[in-house]
Parts: sequence; structure tokens; C-alpha cells
Amino acid sequence: MRTIICSGMIVIGILMMRKAAMEKISRKLQYAIWLSLPAFLFLSSYISIDVPVRIEKTANVKETVQEVQEQYENAEIIVNHEESQIENNLENINLDVAKPSKQLANPSYDTKEIWSAIKQYVSLLMIILYAINNIVFLIYLLRNRQFYKKDKTTGLKLYLINNLRTPFLFGKSVYLHPEMTKDSSKMQYMVLHEFCHCKQGDTWWNILKYSCCAIFWFNPFVWLAAHFVSRDCELACDEAVIKIVGSERKQEYGMTLLHLVKQRNHARFMMGTAMSGEKSMIRERISFLSKPFYGNKRNAIICLFVLLFLIMFSFLRPRLHYVYQSQAGENMIVDETEDMEVSPVEKDPVLESKISIKNIDNNCYNFIKNYENKLYYVSSGYLCSYDLETNVTEQLISGSMRLGNISDDYLFYVKYPINPELEAGIGRLNLVTLEEQMLLPWKDAYWNCVSVLMHDDHLYLEVGNSCEAYLLEKGTAIKLEKEENMVDSVVERFDLSMEEAYGINNYFVNSVVEYSAFTILNSNSHELYICDAKSGSVIKKENCLGNILVSDVGIIHTTLEGNIILNRWENLESNQLMFSAEKEGYRANYGTYNESGLAVFREKGEEVECKYITWGGQIKDIVEIPDTKLALELDFSAFSDFAAYRSMEGVVILKLEN
Repeated sequence: MRTIICSGMIVIGILMMRKAAMEKISRKLQYAIWLSLPAFLFLSSYISIDVPVRIEKTANVKETVQEVQEQYENAEIIVNHEESQIENNLENINLDVAKPSKQLANPSYDTKEIWSAIKQYVSLLMIILYAINNIVFLIYLLRNRQFYKKDKTTGLKLYLINNLRTPFLFGKSVYLHPEMTKDSSKMQYMVLHEFCHCKQGDTWWNILKYSCCAIFWFNPFVWLAAHFVSRDCELACDEAVIKIVGSERKQEYGMTLLHLVKQRNHARFMMGTAMSGEKSMIRERISFLSKPFYGNKRNAIICLFVLLFLIMFSFLRPRLHYVYQSQAGENMIVDETEDMEVSPVEKDPVLESKISIKNIDNNCYNFIKNYENKLYYVSSGYLCSYDLETNVTEQLISGSMRLGNISDDYLFYVKYPINPELEAGIGRLNLVTLEEQMLLPWKDAYWNCVSVLMHDDHLYLEVGNSCEAYLLEKGTAIKLEKEENMVDSVVERFDLSMEEAYGINNYFVNSVVEYSAFTILNSNSHELYICDAKSGSVIKKENCLGNILVSDVGIIHTTLEGNIILNRWENLESNQLMFSAEKEGYRANYGTYNESGLAVFREKGEEVECKYITWGGQIKDIVEIPDTKLALELDFSAFSDFAAYRSMEGVVILKLEN
């Protein structure tokens, strides 16, 4: 999993750099930077840079922790371990985990070893098929080719073959269809193109590319990289051809490419290279031929430094950290080097009677869902479950998805068409039988689907600024007309004469269904409108920056100064100051809540600092998470008595009990 995450970071980083520097560096360098991915894939098992991670523990359990750590020295997880007879009056030692370790007592099977064997057998099978494919194709060429001549300019041997409609380089020979020899000018461009492939060593590139695909077949980022490597290979080759023939002949060369658009490419999974390709690739190549070629050394150095940073960052491996809980139930954070204690987290007893916890485990702000003592979350292209009692992590179904809520033993979600082999759309998973069912087929509008909510036999989809509603009967989703759509009916009751700057806030479907209210923000004038369907009133708030969160307690927003304001359901007109940025000396973000309060975050140097602001306005420290980017990496969820977040190794649990 670590390899997939880190390789994904490298691939996404290269693609971003590719887009930003596309016209600022040479195509050859653009092509060469992809070598960093196989370098990481093959070296990551041997090279790692350990990063010390804060250990969360109590002062009394140091010796016991050492014993447990020795027992699990080969584990790659943080384990929830309960021991009832620990000395020093401790009732619980909680070691939070990302994934399960080997069972110490009579294991029936080792899932890690099974998965390792599957990977090896599939990789071996793909390598064999790859080799057979090339051997069969080579035999076909040898039997059907006809020698034409040796090209004087490049020194390559040219062969004619009837059944291949595209110029093709295999080894150091170029294969052409007989009709291609009728136009000597176009034929020369074709031969030069294949000659440049030969000079670049693209045969070896293809061997490396498809070897990576075979060995790391389970890694989607490797296949994504292979696609763009092929594109950059052709762009680099086109650049090399133009350098040989001169920029004044770009148009002639481009016409040769257009001539090959309709020709089928036979070079898939081959050591050789073909000049033609997909229509989108040809369009990209023609587009770049119309632009100047750059070779700026300064831009090249910048790209190489960014690439070096990506690779070094990928080799970082965080060490395990542990969370311990004392008999008093207090959460403490102890710095590994400074032994600095932080105040325990407490509930706010004043508000307990006013807060409903019916939505906490399933609220739309929780990336991780909690149901029947299990956590559900998406990680590395899989929907995973983590059992809080047995500490076992399972991969339930594959696919890239956004989770909705859980209703009647079903987890609802939108699955994206990242993997063409998997059915995409709006689906649900039976958490008892683990049977997956797609309710609605994929359509492009679902890229903007913010939330999926099942409520009283009705399925609601928040798609951009609109709501789709369906009646779910016996597993069939029947779309409701506009007048039957409860959410649309509520929204249409409020005519605010919207201008372009006005926008209904995210998760308004959840807000309308659960609280009969929603919010609208004018990002230009910083005006917030709270639309209360129960009273029919519209309450206007000035000086609102955004970050609207609708909770069981009320509506939270941030002011321009960075203050956090709570408008309680009992009195939406009144503003309760929960957090003062001026007083605390920093700004904070928030993303979720539980019955105790609001979980807030801020970046503090190289780590994310997580705190609670209780509904009464008290600030409590929870945890500091090292080497985490707040905007990109932290998926934090808060529940009634614990919190969970995703680390590089998996899900980490924080106990929050009194």
C-alpha cells in the first residue's frame, strides 16, 4: 500500500509538472523524467528514510509498552490491544492500527503471504505472455517480410510487409507497407521517425515499461504512467526529427502524421515502436509541432530539483506511533524527546442534554464511517473496513469512490470510472452480506456529485448546485419528478434574486433533509444567508469568509478575521464566538464534529496540530500528526467517543473517552 501511495504521488507530481512545464522544457527531458518512477519502484524495497513519529503514551506504561513492542516487532500496524491484568492500575493499553498483523496463536492462513504469492504468479504469467507475444510477432515478421533496401541516411534496413499499415521499428529494422514507398518524401519522414526511436533506445524503454506493468500490475498509477510515457516518447521523437530536418519542414512532417491517423497501431505490448497512435495522441503531437521547441536550462534545472524532491519524499517511511489511555480515561500526548504533556480531552457537560448524536457517526463531514463497531473508508482504490474489536482490516470492493451515508445495513457511494473493468455509478454495499449493487449507471454529471444520502426510502444526490431524488423500491431507483423532490421544494421556497456570486453551499442536501435548513454564500460581498424551512425565515450574516458546516448543534462559519462563529438552532440570529484568531494568534480549519465539539486543525511547521473547540468554547489539544499536508492528506473523522484519521500506513484511532 505504501508503494502504491508513494508511486501515485510521483506520477501525479510528474503529470502536474508535465502540464506546468510542457512548453518550457525540451520534449526529451519531459520524456526522461519518467525514469524516476521505475527507479523508485525497484529501489523502494531496499531504500527508506525513517522519520521519527511522535509516540502517544502515559508515563506509567513505558515498560509494558516495550514488552508489547517486542512481541509485535515485525508488525507494520498500530494494534488496539486490551489487557485486563496490567500492573500499575491500568485497565487499557490501546495501540491504534492501520492494518492487521499476523495472528500469534494458531493462524489458519497468512493473508499477506497469500497476496504476495498472487502478485508473483500474476507477474510471472504477464511476463510469459509478454515474451510469447513478441516472439510470435517476430516469427510473423521473419516469415512475411521482404527486403526493400538499406536507408543511406540512417543505416537502417527497410522491409516491406503487407498486413501492417503503420511504419514499425522492431530491433534495428523498419517495416513499411508497400504503398508507403510511393511517396519518397513521406517515407523519409517515417524512416527518420523510427531512426529517432532507435537512437533514444525506445526498445529498451518499452521493455522497462511493460516489465513495470507486469511486476506492478496491481498498481493503477503504473498503468497511468505507461500511457503518458508512450505519449512523451512520441513527442520526444517528433522533436528529434524536426531538429534533423529543420523547423521549416514542420508542416510537411505534420501532414505525414495526419496521414497515419486512421492506421491501426500494432505496437501494443511490443518491444518495437510504431509511428501512429490514438487520435488524441496524434492531435497532441500536431499541436506541439505548431509551437516552438524550448531547451531552457533554468527550467530544466527547476524540474530536476522538483523531481528529486518528489523521489526523496517518497522514500520517507514514518515510524510507528502508539496511543495509550490511562485508567482515568484521559488522552495524553507525550513528546518523545521533550516529555511535554498536553491537557486531556473532556466533554462539555453543559451541552450534553442539547445535542443529538443521531448523525455523528454518519455525518457527511466524516470521511471515515462508523457502523456496528467497524470503520469504513476508501484507501488506495479499495473500500476497506476496520474492525475495532479484532483489529482486522479487510479490502471489501475495489474502485475509486466517495462514500455517502449508511442506512439499513447499506453503505451508499458514488464510484468513479477510473478502472474501465469496474462498473461505475451510484451504488451501495450490503455490510452484512458484502454484496455490491449498482443502482444508477455512470454519467459525467456524477464527477460533481458532492454527497449521496439515503433517507426514508429516498435516495438524494447532490450534483453541483442541484439535487436528484429517487425512490428506492426493492433495489430499483425510480427518479422523482421535480414536484416530488423534497429538497428542491424546500430550496425553491426561498427566492433571494441570486447574482452570479451567490452559491448554495456544499452538503445542502444533507442539511435540508436532516435540519430543514441550508445556507447560501455571496463570495463577493461575504454575506451568508441561513434559510430556515421550518420558520420560512432568511437570516443574513455579514463578514462571512466561508467554510460553512451544518451540525446537530447549529451552523458554524468563519469570519474574514479568522474567527469561528456558531449559530445555534435555538437562536440562529445570535452569534456565539467559539474561536478568536486574534486571541489565539493563528487561524484554524475545521472539517468534522462530534458531541463534544468541533475538530480543528492548523499546520504547525512540518506537522498538523489537531485540537477540539468544545461547544462551550474551550480549546483542548488532541494530537499532533507529523509529516502531513493539511489540505491534501488529512482525512479526519470524529465520533461519539473516539476519532480516526488516515496515516501513510492506514487508519489511526484516538480514544476520546472521559
